Amino acid sequence: NQALIRNLKAALGEDEEAFKLFRDQSARFRQGGVPAEEYCQSYFDHFQGNSQGGALLLELIRLLPNPEQKRELAIAAAKIGGSRLLVPATRGGEGARHGSS
Repeated sequence: NQALIRNLKAALGEDEEAFKLFRDQSARFRQGGVPAEEYCQSYFDHFQGNSQGGALLLELIRLLPNPEQKRELAIAAAKIGGSRLLVPATRGGEGARHGSS
């Protein structure tokens, strides 16, 4: 989780205020105070233009302990995020093709 937090902060340009807003919104989502689609839209607003945003959201979904929230957020991410969920290609040619045959 610490690596994910570091990556999220880096994706936000080390902006502590932006990270705090994101963290607070995430807490509200986990507590059931924010619907998955609203949280997902907020996420993409925060990470707009960052090539790692989609990959970080997929990692957040993977780490959610609540299976129902995980499912709801995955559906919202696919609906709202679309192609932004693709993992950027790495130097070795892996990444965006990962998982496809």
